[in-house]
Amino acid sequence: MSTINDLSEQERWILRLLYAPQNKSDGDITIEGRTRLVKGLFLIERMFADRFSDFRGTGFDFEPYKYGPFDQDVYDSLESLEERGLVKEVPTHPENGDRIELTSQGKRTGEEVFMNLRPEQKSHLSWIKGKHVQQPVAQLLSFVYNKYPDMAENTEYKGF
Repeated sequence: MSTINDLSEQERWILRLLYAPQNKSDGDITIEGRTRLVKGLFLIERMFADRFSDFRGTGFDFEPYKYGPFDQDVYDSLESLEERGLVKEVPTHPENGDRIELTSQGKRTGEEVFMNLRPEQKSHLSWIKGKHVQQPVAQLLSFVYNKYPDMAENTEYKGF
């Protein structure tokens, strides 16, 4: 069984993002599609760096790619979390991609790493997830490209 000490910083940020609650109840433990997950982690990287002077990063190194910021390590970390039984990808409608969700053990671990953040960081992470990550993909990509034009230079997406 994995403990939080066994997790990379990248894996912890994936779990935090998946767990981040959208209301006062338990975490909202799903994200529809890998595109939303990648862009959400990118937004955490940039927005936390702007807001929290002591933020040391998510561990990802995003580069401009076909649909904006991308780091293969997101997929590798997601696969590692799946192998550990913390995350699963559930097929849904092809337009949305697979639903990425925490397992019951993943929810417990996600809550633990989420609760390790300061209150203002938890609040900001939940806000990023609700305001941007859970929006339609076209709206999310448009926001990312307009706010961070350096990440749009190699895009194949022309809807922004």
